[in-house]
Amino acid sequence: MTENEDYSHVTPKNCSGCNKSIQLARLDALPDTTFCVNCSRQYSPKVIYDPEVICAKASPSGQNGWSPKS
Repeated sequence: MTENEDYSHVTPKNCSGCNKSIQLARLDALPDTTFCVNCSRQYSPKVIYDPEVICAKASPSGQNGWSPKS
């Protein structure tokens, strides 16, 4: 943190993983975060992609990869 940065509007929080205080710059950028930098690397979110959901949201395309004209 440099001298000209003001984080007085940020409410300090403790990390959910290690219970250490989270950096104020991180809380300023990510207000809803509950993990510090080290714990967020260790406990990264596991995202499961369902191919049926992804394909249902995709636009229709022909065999050449181009979408048909509407």
